[in-house]
Amino acid sequence: MKTKRIIVLLVMAILILSACSSGENAVKNQESIEPTSSIGISFIDLVEPGSVWILTDTEKNRKTSVWGTAMLKPEEIGEEYIADIPEAEDGRYLFRMIDDDGIYYETDIPELKNGWKVIISRAGLEAQLSIYDDEGKLVHSCEVFSAAL
Repeated sequence: MKTKRIIVLLVMAILILSACSSGENAVKNQESIEPTSSIGISFIDLVEPGSVWILTDTEKNRKTSVWGTAMLKPEEIGEEYIADIPEAEDGRYLFRMIDDDGIYYETDIPELKNGWKVIISRAGLEAQLSIYDDEGKLVHSCEVFSAAL
């Protein structure tokens, strides 16, 4: 009887020690989550109110069609909105927007820095994205792909 109790106690001690040990390893092996730096930009929508995403230009972001909560939700055409977006190491971003009429917009932003302004506008049926630096100088302008969803 004593032998059975000793064996049961030894097994329990081994289980407890292995559980504690694996917990330490889990903490050691856990990836450190570093806060990402961000940049502040302003955005003006001259097209139609909607939801806007400005994403870092990565292969993962190029292949996904679900971007989470919108980074900007302009409600008034022509109003300036301020947003903090994750900083891309290379300064390149992807622009995605779905307006309230169900039109999808997308283009690449080759360069975007802290304090810069992004404006989406329309000339006839063509949408255009213009990027201005912090001094108001036009840095980049491009056509925006758009299609009804």
